[in-house]
Amino acid sequence: YSGWQLQSKVPTIQKAVEAALVGILQESRVKLGVSAAGRTDAGVHARDQCVQFFTDKEPDVTTLPVSLNGLLPQDIRALCAFRTAPDFHVTISATGKTYRYLLDTGAVTHDPINLAFRHHHRHTVSIHAMQQAAKEFIGTHDYTQFSNHGNDTARRNPLKNIWRVEVTPIEGGLSVEVEGAGFLHKQVRHMVGALLAVGGGRLTIQDMQKRLQQGATTLPGAAGRGWHVVPAKGLCLMKVHYPPAVDDPHTMLYPDLPHNIHGRLLHSVYERDLDTELAQPLQAPEQ
Repeated sequence: YSGWQLQSKVPTIQKAVEAALVGILQESRVKLGVSAAGRTDAGVHARDQCVQFFTDKEPDVTTLPVSLNGLLPQDIRALCAFRTAPDFHVTISATGKTYRYLLDTGAVTHDPINLAFRHHHRHTVSIHAMQQAAKEFIGTHDYTQFSNHGNDTARRNPLKNIWRVEVTPIEGGLSVEVEGAGFLHKQVRHMVGALLAVGGGRLTIQDMQKRLQQGATTLPGAAGRGWHVVPAKGLCLMKVHYPPAVDDPHTMLYPDLPHNIHGRLLHSVYERDLDTELAQPLQAPEQ
């Protein structure tokens, strides 16, 4: 798939999900307004993606996943469905995300069983050095230098709060798990690339600190980085975090903000900034 977002000439996750929903609900894709918590890039996996849509019908949410799975490709599965608060927004209401990046560290070759889900990094790395470097990411930093420059770079808030970064040995490789309130484009893949560079002795922790301090003073990568962005296939969106109230259709999440007659947030509210946080100050979920 060429990522989540709808594209006319290539298969995408959104295209497949929309087609299944249109078939079941007999409503147009425009009316359904399908959107997702994370617009994953081509090659990135998702184990717990959250998808939102609107409908005038009253589908049985307990059987809807079964119906969807009857129409979806075998490599896309619907796990559950809930009615939400009227002003729930799949991206704005999220309090954070958890990503996992898997590495195959076989010295000779990769494990073909894991080829689609792990990036093969055959060079020897110091796990201890990577774990020490991972601590530098914890907290709120400007991640401009750990992102790709794009059309929305100037609009995005580059300050991101990272709660947890764990580098863990697994059978045949390494797992890097990153959890935080928000992420820039390809940020996790940059972070993993930097950790591998530290683990391989090509980058120091001080170099990483300098990139974090450099922030948005220059465009991403303009002054050089010292690491390679790891491929998409090793990355998986593991979880999108939401407060419990989002599943209560009788509760308004943002009563002080402007809504339409259906209780939905006005378009101008959530388009004013790609990283608007409308909820109460967010905290990392309890481990």
